[in-house]
Amino acid sequence: MKIRMIGVLSVVLVASAIAVASAQSANENKMDTEAEYDQVLAFQREAGPVVEGTVMKYFHNEDQITETITDAERLKYKEQLDWYWDNDNLQVVVVVVKEDAKEMKAIRKELEEKLGSKVKFVKSKITQTTLEMYAMSNELTEFIFSTMPKIMYYQGGYYLDKQRIEIKGAFTDEQVQAIYAKFDKKLVNITKVDAPTGNSGPTAF
Repeated sequence: MKIRMIGVLSVVLVASAIAVASAQSANENKMDTEAEYDQVLAFQREAGPVVEGTVMKYFHNEDQITETITDAERLKYKEQLDWYWDNDNLQVVVVVVKEDAKEMKAIRKELEEKLGSKVKFVKSKITQTTLEMYAMSNELTEFIFSTMPKIMYYQGGYYLDKQRIEIKGAFTDEQVQAIYAKFDKKLVNITKVDAPTGNSGPTAF
């Protein structure tokens, strides 16, 4: 799992002898899960401030008051890079859009010195930035909401680790074709599913 970790434990007891063994096994699994969660949390608490502080240092003046920074200024770094957590490998993965930018070179050097193997740099597979992909995701949502039946089930969004927009919904073949006719198939992946019972319309996340 790349972005988040969710642990689910379930034990069904069918006999006293089995119950003891099952409970013991469940407790061991629970301890393992809690230990893994604590390890991930400790890693993110350590690496998060390092990554954010290093990135911000190269895009904001030290004497710049936080309240005066606009959203565009605050997110300026996303024109060159973005990052996500790879909890399975305890790494922060930095997706690089502009490898040759002077800020990017300085950031990479500093993060590799500070975090070593805990940081991994990968070249973006697409030319679009995170902000551009978010904008495209919003445009796609608006397209679906405005042109397709309100009873349709839909959810989706942009995934940085996959570097594409993933959507799933109760689409017809014609609706899938309409989406791909408007949006690049390399940047959008559609999964057709049945609409959940009682769903009243499309949603997005």
